[in-house]
Formats: sequence, structure tokens, C-alpha cells
Amino acid sequence: SPSRFIFDYTKKMNERFAEEAGLSAIYKQRFYETLEFVERVFPNGFKKTAGATTTPRVRFEAIAIGSYLALKINPQLAHNWQVIDVSTWIDGADFKQKTTSDAANVKSKLQNRMDFVKEALIGAL
Repeated sequence: SPSRFIFDYTKKMNERFAEEAGLSAIYKQRFYETLEFVERVFPNGFKKTAGATTTPRVRFEAIAIGSYLALKINPQLAHNWQVIDVSTWIDGADFKQKTTSDAANVKSKLQNRMDFVKEALIGAL
């Protein structure tokens, strides 16, 4: 259940933040680095098209977490973003299928779409 997971995770992280003074700064830095990477690498950011006014949650999850995981594995991606061409897959059938299929909250599907983005970014260099 997503609501149960969010509740439990929030409770656990609130406790960790209270215990570890510098943890908040670390998470904030990760957040900003990931958003800056997405802004530079993805032509439309999280949106499907330049004129889109909404972003599907599954698309946001895939790009945000997949990008974070790729940066975690290969921090050089943040510095070599000019050579990363997401156009070969971001509008492709595979990515579309992974971000528009049913059962969006199924753990295996969530993991699959995040891994798809991660692997596509890592393979881009």
C-alpha cells in the first residue's frame, strides 16, 4: 500500500534526521544535483512535450529516481551531460510502455521503469 509505505518511511526518516544533524544537508544536495542534471539532460525536463502542463507521476518517478541512481553509480555523468542524448529512448516505445502501463504501484514495475532510465543514462557515455 503506497500510503502505508509513505507513512512508515516518513516516520523512519524523521527519526534519522533528528539523530543525524548533517543528513538533511546531504539529502538536499542530492535533490538539487538530480534536478540540475534533469534540467540539463532532458530537453523537456520531466514533461512529455515542451508545451505540456502536467507530468504523469510514473514518468516523474522514472526520470527523477533513475537519474539519481545513475548519478550515484557514475558521478561523472553530472560533468559529461553534454554528450548524453536521451532522444534515442525518451520518446521511444519502450519508455512509453513502462510509464503508461497499468499497475503503477506494483513494486516490480516501479523498479523496472527506474532501472530503465538508470541503465539508459549509464549506457549513454
